[in-house]
Amino acid sequence: MFRENFESEESLFFDYMTHGEKLPFKYRQGEYSSFASNKKVLKLTLHKEDKVGPRQGPQIISKNITHFGTYSASLKIPKVDDLQPNVGALVGLFTYNETPNGLSEIDFEWHLTDPTLLYIGTYTGKGKKLKRVERIIKLDTGELLNTEITVNEKPVIKELKVSQTTPNNILPVDNYDASSDFYTYGFDWMPERIVWWVIHPVSNEKIILWDYTEVSEGIPQDESRFRANIWHSDKFISISNPKASEKPEHNFSLEVDWMEFVPFEIE
Repeated sequence: MFRENFESEESLFFDYMTHGEKLPFKYRQGEYSSFASNKKVLKLTLHKEDKVGPRQGPQIISKNITHFGTYSASLKIPKVDDLQPNVGALVGLFTYNETPNGLSEIDFEWHLTDPTLLYIGTYTGKGKKLKRVERIIKLDTGELLNTEITVNEKPVIKELKVSQTTPNNILPVDNYDASSDFYTYGFDWMPERIVWWVIHPVSNEKIILWDYTEVSEGIPQDESRFRANIWHSDKFISISNPKASEKPEHNFSLEVDWMEFVPFEIE
C-alpha cells in the first residue's frame, strides 16, 4: 500500500519521466494549487513545444510494481475553453506495463476540450490483437455515449453481455466539470472484474461508472505500475469536438492532490 499526498518537493512513491522538453517547471511537487490556495499539489505541465505522444508530456510512474487492488486519486484537469478550446491534449490516470503478453493497461482519460466527458477502459494484447474495452460517459447528465470493444481499432461486431454493460443507468453529478474542481476517481482491479467509480463531491456517495466482469475480454492479468500524465494528441479526438487536435499554444497544468494504491489479497 502507498499514498502520496505530494506535499513535499520529492515523492517517496513516484518517479518523474518525460521524453519531451526537459524543463523544470513541467514537474512541480509540493506547490500550492492555483485553484485551492490551501492545498499543496503535484503540477504536471504540458509544454507548448512538447511533441505528439504520451511519452513527450510529463508523467509520473509508481516506483513499486502494482497489481490487483484499489487505485484512486484526487485531481483537476486544466481549463482550456478560454485559451484554446480546440487543443489536442489528454490527461490520463492509469496503470500501464508492456509484458510478453502485450499491454496491461486500465485507465481514466479526459480530453481537455470537453471536461464533462470521462473515457474509461482497458488495453490488453498486442499487435493486430490489441484489444480496447471502452466506455464514454457524460457525467454531468449521466448519459452513456458509448460502450464497445475494439480489436486493432476495429469494432467487434456482436451484442455485448449484461456483464459487459453494467450499470446501464449512471447517477449524474450535477455541473460536473473535471477542470472546475478536484474530484476523486478510482477503480478496483480484480482478476475477473474491474469496477470504475467516482465520489460524488456533495453526498460523498460512490458512483459506479462501470462494473465490468468479462475476464475473457479485456481484463489485464499482468502486473503494472500506477501513473498519471498529460500529453498532446492529434489523433485521439474528443467525440464532442472533432476539431480538437491543435498543437498546444499555451502551457497547461494538471493538478493532482493525492494518489493511492491498496493491494488486494488474491488467493
